[in-house]
Amino acid sequence: MIPQVIVLDFIPLLVNGKIDRQSLLKMYENTNNNDDSSIIVDIDYSGIPDNKMAAAKVLFETVGNVIGRSTRAPLSKYSNFYELGGNSLNSVFTVTQLRDSGYFIGITDFITAENLGEVLDRITGSDTGLADTKLTASYTSAPLAKEHKEDVYQMVTNSFYEKADLEQWLMPNIYKTDYAEILDAIWDALIEKGLSFVVKDKSGENVGVALNFDARGEPEVEVTSKLLIVFEFLEHIEGPVRDERLPSGINTVFHSFMMATASKLTAQQNISVMQFMEAEVLRTATSRGFKGILTTNTSPLTQQLGTDVYGYTVMTDYQVNQYVAPDGSKPFGAAPDSQRAAVSWKAIN
Repeated sequence: MIPQVIVLDFIPLLVNGKIDRQSLLKMYENTNNNDDSSIIVDIDYSGIPDNKMAAAKVLFETVGNVIGRSTRAPLSKYSNFYELGGNSLNSVFTVTQLRDSGYFIGITDFITAENLGEVLDRITGSDTGLADTKLTASYTSAPLAKEHKEDVYQMVTNSFYEKADLEQWLMPNIYKTDYAEILDAIWDALIEKGLSFVVKDKSGENVGVALNFDARGEPEVEVTSKLLIVFEFLEHIEGPVRDERLPSGINTVFHSFMMATASKLTAQQNISVMQFMEAEVLRTATSRGFKGILTTNTSPLTQQLGTDVYGYTVMTDYQVNQYVAPDGSKPFGAAPDSQRAAVSWKAIN
C-alpha cells in the first residue's frame, strides 16, 4: 500500500494532547466522499472481453466511487486496489457494494487479487460457493496453550493499547501493563475452557489470537486499572442483550470477546487473519454445541465486517459519548457522535 499525503489546516487533538484518530478518520471520509457527483475518475476498459464488460463497468465505477478523491491513477484491469488508495475499511465496503449490485466475491479473494483484472476474474453472479479457500491454505489454528503466552500478550497489548477505539479517550491513564494484568487474571481459565485459539501462518508464527468464553461461565475478575471503565461500559451494553434477549443457560451463548493480530501484518493480511479467526470461531462454537455467538465491535472495520460479511445481527447500536459511568461521569464524552459500539449476535442453525 502506497502512503497518501493529505494536507490539513490543523491536526485534531484529544483533551490529553494526543491525536484524535476518530476525527482524522471523519475528515478523511469527508475529503473522499463530499460532492462525489463532481468527481471524475479516469477509467480504461482496454483488454476487457465483451462478456465481462458489464461486470467491469460496475467494478471500476464502484472502486472509483468508494476510493473517491484519493484515487491516484486511472483505473484499468492492471490497477491494484491498494495502490489506487484502498485500505482495510474501504476494501470491505467495495465488496459489499459489489454484492448489492449483484456481483459477488469473497473478501479474501478481493484483497489478495493482484489487480482489478484478477478481481474481475473472481467475481461471480451468485453468492453460493464463495468460501475463501486461500485462508485454509495460508493459516492454521491451535488451541490456546501456555507456550503461546508471550505472543498473545504482545498481540493483545499492541492491538488495544495502540489502536483501541475506546481506550484512546482514557489516555494517558491507560498503560501497557494494564492488559497484562487482565490477561493474568483470565489466562488459566482461557486455557481450561478450551474455546480460545491462536492463528499461525505458513512459517508457524503466531499472527492472531481469539479469546472466547461461555458468556455465562466467565471468571470473576477484579480490575484495578482504568480499564475498569471499558469493562463496565461493555457490561452496560452487553448485559441486557445477554440476559434478556438471548437463549438462557450454560453452553448456549459463545462470547467472542477479544481478537488481536500481529502488528507486522499488512492491511490485506490483517483482514485475512480476521476472516480466518471468524470462521474458526463459528466452527468452534458449532462443534461445541452453542446456539449462537455474541460479540461487541467498537471499530468501523469490525462493525462492517460483522454485519456485511459475517452475517451478524446488530442487537444494540450505542453512541459511546452518551455513556454515563457509575460515578456519574462521561468517560467517552469527547468522542464524536459518529463513534458507535455494536453488540451483535449470530445464531447458529
